[in-house]
Amino acid sequence: ISGYSPSGTARDRALFSAELRLGLDSQGRLLVGDRTNGRLRRVSSVVDSLAGTDLLYTGEGGPATAANFQTPVYVAQSRAGTYYFSIEALLPLK
Repeated sequence: ISGYSPSGTARDRALFSAELRLGLDSQGRLLVGDRTNGRLRRVSSVVDSLAGTDLLYTGEGGPATAANFQTPVYVAQSRAGTYYFSIEALLPLK
């Protein structure tokens, strides 16, 4: 079922957009580019939003949890623990 669930939702009850991009972090947790919902999410026992809001892309310089962007496409984590993602419309590396 396609939809949206807020951070803290149990993983077996979480809803995501229909189009997902997947990756793994350094601890083996699933990273999800939740495209239609405009969020980068991490799945462990619960789902957490690492970046993104309900708004469209508005710029740079703030915390990731307040970032506004559309359609995260690729997700990855460096060995140092930094999360990276790109967005479809502009494709900058964040």
